[in-house]
Order: sequence, then structure tokens, then C-alpha cells
Amino acid sequence: MAQQMLTPMLALIVWTFVIWLWMYATRLPAMTAAKVNPDDLVKGSPKKTLDDVLPSSVQWKAHNYNHLLAEPTVFYAVCIVLAIIGKIGTAGGTG
Repeated sequence: MAQQMLTPMLALIVWTFVIWLWMYATRLPAMTAAKVNPDDLVKGSPKKTLDDVLPSSVQWKAHNYNHLLAEPTVFYAVCIVLAIIGKIGTAGGTG
């Protein structure tokens, strides 16, 4: 049962890495084409963000990646706890 609980978590981790690679594969060339200097984004006045400079077709991947890092925290915790509980139940002879 523990492996069954960890499979969805592993799938989400793999998906996060896919989005991460896709984000950099599209964002870095877009930054180069737009001649974006990351230091200027931080030090510039008024401060600009990549949302101000890059097309939304590039930025949605970054937003998706940010959500994949922030939102599933509880999901990961629940999967791990259920896997541990399942393993303990099986080892104790009750599951």
C-alpha cells in the first residue's frame, strides 16, 4: 500500500521537473530575444518584473511552476503520512 500512496506524489514531482525544464527552455531564449538583463530587473527604477517584459505565453510556464512548488505541500505530507501509516499497519499485522 505504501507504494500505491507514493505513486501520485512521484508523478507530481516528475511533472514539476517537466514544467521546470519547459520553463527554462522557453524563458531563457525569450529573455535573450528581449535583451533582458536580470540585474536591471532588480536594480531598475521603476522596478520591472519578467511579467512586464516577456510574453504571457512564456510566463504562464513560470507561474505554473511556482504553483507546483507552493500548492502541493499538504498533498506531499498527506501521501507520506498515509504511506507510513500503511506500512506500520502492514508490519503490525493489522493491515
